[in-house]
Order: sequence, then C-alpha cells, then structure tokens
Amino acid sequence: MAFFILYTDMPEESKEWINIDYTNTHQYKTIESWKEAARKVELVLEYPHDFPHSEINQLKRLKKFDSIVKPEKGPIRKVIDSISRQQIKTFGKDGKPIKKDCLFYNGYYYGFKWTGEEIKAEFSEGYYKKPKMKFQYDDNNTPNDPETGKPIGKHKVQGVTFEHYIELPANNAKERRKFIEDLIAKCPGTFIEVLAGGNHLYYRTPAKDNSHYGTRQTGYSWDQFCDSDLKTLEELQKIRGRPQGTGLYKDKDGNLRDKDGNLVIAK
Repeated sequence: MAFFILYTDMPEESKEWINIDYTNTHQYKTIESWKEAARKVELVLEYPHDFPHSEINQLKRLKKFDSIVKPEKGPIRKVIDSISRQQIKTFGKDGKPIKKDCLFYNGYYYGFKWTGEEIKAEFSEGYYKKPKMKFQYDDNNTPNDPETGKPIGKHKVQGVTFEHYIELPANNAKERRKFIEDLIAKCPGTFIEVLAGGNHLYYRTPAKDNSHYGTRQTGYSWDQFCDSDLKTLEELQKIRGRPQGTGLYKDKDGNLRDKDGNLVIAK
C-alpha cells in the first residue's frame, strides 16, 4: 500500500554502502536530486511513485547487490560496457555559455552470493537527472488565498535536465588520455583492449537540456577516442562507415587525412 512522506521524513541510511560505493552512480544521484528538490519547495512526495521508476528500481538492485555479494566467494568486478563523450553547455554567472567535454559510462557490477552463484547489477556514472519544478495552481481563477494572499497549489515535476560531473581536460590530449586510463584502472574487471575492440566507445552530439537523446556514433579506435577533441570526433561521425580502420590521421598542420594522404577535413 502506498504511503505519503514529507520531505523531512524521506528514508535515510546511517551507512550508505558495504561492498560497493553506489553513491557516485547516476541512479543514486538522481534519487537524491529528487529529494533535494522536494526539500527546497516543501513538497509532499508519494514514495516510490513520485520518483523516476527506472532509477529507483535500478538503485534497489544496486543496494541488494551490495548487501548480498560476498567478496570472500570471489572478486567484485566493475565492468564498464560503454563510454561516451559529449559536449555539455552550462552558463556562467555573467550569462555566457560555457562548453565542457564530459564523460559518462555504463556497465555492471559482478560478484558472487554465499552460494557461489554469480550475480550482477547495472550502474551508470558521470551524470544524473535533475527535476524541473513548476508551481501549478489548483484553480487559475482563484490563484491566491483571499485571506493570506498565498498561492494555492503545489509544485510538480515538469521535465528534467541532465547534470554531468566528469569533465575531461579539453585542450590537452595527453592529459585527457591519462584521465580516462586512470579511470579505467579504478574499475577492476574493465580492460582497455575490450573497450577498444568493439562498439563500446561513443561520441554523442549535443542535445537540449544536455540530455542523451542526440545522435551517437561508435567504432572509434582507442587513440581516436582519447586523443581527439570533440570537434574531430564530430567530424569523424559525419564520415560514412566506421571510423576505426579508416586510417585517418592528423598531419603536422592539424588537417585530417586518409591513409593515402588525401585531405578529408581541413583544420
């Protein structure tokens, strides 16, 4: 049976995790952003129905995995299945747009129960969804209380924005590669050779509200994915066929050429 909870009474845990730190996942951060938005406007939420269903169900599975996985039965692996880069646009205090090169990725945690049975749980990191709150009047003809003057109605979620929190070094290929490879090194069970060998590396075109609904291209080599700036990844996306294996390279002047030296994209 559903029950109502005030923003001050939302479930809290004294310790968030035991075996895997899921507090950096998109699932956890999305649910926390709903709670924070509710607190700010003193909104009454119905749990779990007023929360995004996909994220709350995935978070439940992550928490269950964390509680039943037994490290003594075998290593816990954090396997990244796909990595994406996307240009994210924010705005500074002066109102001017700021463009960022951001990274996000998806994968699974793997481990074993006390019975020795293998279990897994899906995760994503690098972004989360933030609700857009809009006040809705109960009656547009009588928007305010005639005695107190306070508006009559409540806030509701109307849309979301995608917030990204892993920003790559934009103008230094060597630093960008090191950043990405250091991230991979912190995920036991993830191997660069596997990511580079199939459709695991993506470039996404910018989209409204920094969402992930824009077009995407895969097939990049590891060198292309790490060493190319976003403009080059976008140009590669426009070339038909898989970028990997085309022999494309940059000459000393920064022009993109094919394996025979023909000019493909001028700097």
